[in-house]
Amino acid sequence: MGIRSGAKEIQGAPKVPRLANSTCAAQAFFISRVFVALCKFFHRKTMHNLKNHPTAALGNLLRLPNVLQLSGLSRSSIYEGIKSHSFPCPIRIGKRAVAWREVDIQEWLNSRPLVTLNRSNGEGL
Repeated sequence: MGIRSGAKEIQGAPKVPRLANSTCAAQAFFISRVFVALCKFFHRKTMHNLKNHPTAALGNLLRLPNVLQLSGLSRSSIYEGIKSHSFPCPIRIGKRAVAWREVDIQEWLNSRPLVTLNRSNGEGL
């Protein structure tokens, strides 16, 4: 039987045998060893998940003031663009914080059409 979290067993966790008729010191030692094993297990599992997480290779992240400066758009225009899928979506970096991947903003900037000067018919700049 492995370690149980609520009603379900945690897959891959070290197996914990039951102690029968042991002294308090032996139980305390055993519990400390189980605790250390669990800490190592969850640390390894967390580090593995962080390395393979899709946000691990994000590159530079830009917060809203940087995005405003790079895009030249207003805050409301950026969020309208996100809603209409014409501007890159931010990623959540905290409970109340978002950021944009610099790569996404650069791709968006590169996809924008260039302004051409066509002075013969009065169009353009």
